Amino acid sequence: MDRMYQSKPIFTLNDADITIPSTMYRMQPLLTPALHSSSAPAGSREQQLEKRQIAILDQLKQLQAKLDTLTGTASKAGKHGQVQPDNSAANPVPAKVDAVVDTPIAQPALATAMVTCILASQGKTVTTRRYWHSTAGPVPDGFRDNQSTEQTKQADLRVNFVFKEISQASLRVSAATHAAIVGDANAARFLCRSNRCCSVLSSIGPWKSHNRYRLQQLYPTDALKAAMVDESIDATCNLANVTSKELKGALKGANIALGANPYLAGKAMSLADITLWAGIRNAGKPSLGSNVKAWFKTMESMPEAQQAVSMLSA
Repeated sequence: MDRMYQSKPIFTLNDADITIPSTMYRMQPLLTPALHSSSAPAGSREQQLEKRQIAILDQLKQLQAKLDTLTGTASKAGKHGQVQPDNSAANPVPAKVDAVVDTPIAQPALATAMVTCILASQGKTVTTRRYWHSTAGPVPDGFRDNQSTEQTKQADLRVNFVFKEISQASLRVSAATHAAIVGDANAARFLCRSNRCCSVLSSIGPWKSHNRYRLQQLYPTDALKAAMVDESIDATCNLANVTSKELKGALKGANIALGANPYLAGKAMSLADITLWAGIRNAGKPSLGSNVKAWFKTMESMPEAQQAVSMLSA
């Protein structure tokens, strides 16, 4: 403790009257082994330095304790007292797919929510929760967490919806290892791909008259069919953020497609229909052609569509 840089003598002499220094800079120890019992004279500069070093060590211990809390299992409270969505206290039961969806308040991620509801209706173990982010201002009086039934076993899918003042929805599976998937349609597409059994199995609602197609996947594994679905999604997924001319053109194209088939990509409903339905809703239900109007009425009557709207109603 009394040597900053120790060096060996370059040469030695037998003359006892000559002292060869063994250090480059000699200094007195700032800290003694007993940290809180100072050996320095009271009021001296050394004592002040000891006290300063002891205070720094105490602060470092406090910072380490806070870091352990943030990276450990302790609950993290948000600005409004909510447990954060990526925390184990909020998610005590593991899930095969665990996602956090940041959803705009004005244009919610309805496509993602509807896919989530369809998965739940088809026997998947799905849990959902809602959070109000501090950047969106005070929590509305009627806002509730709206948590789904608590699961006691591993869930197939858990989605935490976080309401924010943002322009586009995004999905994160792991903030530490994955970049955000931007866009409601892309987030819904991810959920379909990660749950390949996301098929239309229901015999009620809009599928009743097309039972022979009810095993058709919302997002097909067949490359050609998937490309057709992607084409329809890309043409209609962002209706709320386009010009009136672009909106009119997209709806005209959809009206033509729905004149030839009951759904955008063929005889069975696909993710393209879900994204168009979400886009029309977020665009404020603009003027629709006769084919789109009839199709939209059918989509609105689906229980999963109604659940998605209710889930993301702030």
